Amino acid sequence: MRIATTGMTVLATVLVCTLGRTQDVAPAAPAGGTVEYAVENGALVVVQGETRTTVAADGRVESVLVSGKELYAALGERGVAVYALGDPASPKLARIVPSPGGRVTGFHVAGGEVWMEIASVSAVPVGGRGAVAKGSSQATPEVSIEAEKKEAQLRAKRIARKIGIRRMEPGKIEVDAGSADGVQVGDRLSVFHTRPVEDGGEESFVGRELVAVVEVIAVKEKSALAELGRGARVSKEDEVEPARADHESSNTYPHKLEGLAEVGATIRPLIKVGTPVGGGLLSDVFATYRGGSYFMGLRMQPLGLGWTDEGNVVSVSALVEGGYDGRAFGVGLGVGLSSVNGDMDFMLESSSVAAVDAGGKDKGQKSYSQRTRNALALSQQVRLGALDGLSLTVYNIIIYHDATSGADSGFIYGGTSGRGNIPLGTRTSLFVEGGGGVMGYGFGALGVSSWIIGNGDAGSLQLSVSAGGAAVWGSREVTQTDSEGKEYTTAQEVMVAGPMVSMGLAYRFGF
Repeated sequence: MRIATTGMTVLATVLVCTLGRTQDVAPAAPAGGTVEYAVENGALVVVQGETRTTVAADGRVESVLVSGKELYAALGERGVAVYALGDPASPKLARIVPSPGGRVTGFHVAGGEVWMEIASVSAVPVGGRGAVAKGSSQATPEVSIEAEKKEAQLRAKRIARKIGIRRMEPGKIEVDAGSADGVQVGDRLSVFHTRPVEDGGEESFVGRELVAVVEVIAVKEKSALAELGRGARVSKEDEVEPARADHESSNTYPHKLEGLAEVGATIRPLIKVGTPVGGGLLSDVFATYRGGSYFMGLRMQPLGLGWTDEGNVVSVSALVEGGYDGRAFGVGLGVGLSSVNGDMDFMLESSSVAAVDAGGKDKGQKSYSQRTRNALALSQQVRLGALDGLSLTVYNIIIYHDATSGADSGFIYGGTSGRGNIPLGTRTSLFVEGGGGVMGYGFGALGVSSWIIGNGDAGSLQLSVSAGGAAVWGSREVTQTDSEGKEYTTAQEVMVAGPMVSMGLAYRFGF
């Protein structure tokens, strides 16, 4: 490799053909005499004995190489001139190979193939204050941002024709430009959607919206596979071009996807800690449709069930919901039914009811009963932030409590659930969730979610896992008969609580 002394020189190698060895004078041995090729004062010269013949070249020649029946001449920024050696004494120009960026200064052989050496000069700031110095002999070996930008611009110029979308699949697209057009793995491409914009005049304007910035993950000669960003949606009619530096996709504030339905469930199994033996689960189930600026759906949250030797536990709400759904926030209301096991008056008490005849005189029999109580339920929900980006969602339940005496009947607070979502990348997010209330449920967990298929648009499948703790509880009625035949009825708490791990699945499809 050659290292220039002017400025900072970065050497790259690009494949040209096969075989050969770099030199400034390249010999050939045709029948009848010896022919050599030399570089003299920037010109390509054929040397045959005492005869020296100059060969026309489109630029200053810096180095030559003979490989098989071809002669290669390095022309600096113009690239490489390839000459046919049918007659070694009279080379004929066969083709010009353009430089992919920088000056072609020579050749070398690697792996049985001939490569061109490319020298590109770049600079870095002196003292870190942004000044660009050229010609310093003390330049660092780092490639400057400006040099990288220039190289990207040169490659972008080679993709001059219009790029179309060949094929789409969840989270990926195939474009009809490949390595033959200069597309490389890691390249960023911008996808634009063109649509008419009415202004009331005779002719409508044409709007061009940036809908996605994709990254190339695999290339073939005439096509490339690119990965869509979080929440990006494209169509086959969209236009694709090399992305500018200011074109970026956002993981924290992705586009809002419309015309999309989603179904999902999260299951949190429980094993009761302590006695009596018990178990249960606390789950969420939902189905939602999101239109242009609205949403509607069904939700069961909480869906709590428990089993113990002392009785069973149910804490369920099922609601129909709807409301406004925007990119930055959403808000909605719902109505439905809630169900709990036991006495709601007892569950609202701050302390449990004292046992009857605690002095131990009561030697009568005991009996237990439990029933499910249903009530009208209302829900409130609000989301701050983008649905699939950085966001906080809070969900409240309000239930109508019909007190036993009738004096305290009315709507009461049932519970609150919340979830905070923090994007970690294009497909993965960290989330924290928790909640609970007098309906008889409570939980808290930390987890990770990932789109294992797709990017959040139609056809996407999301998997969520978390760990934490949860509980569901209710009450049962205990009826005691003392030795004198008198009956006393009290309420006793039934609870299933313990550590839990959860798994959730959500699938999205379009209409």
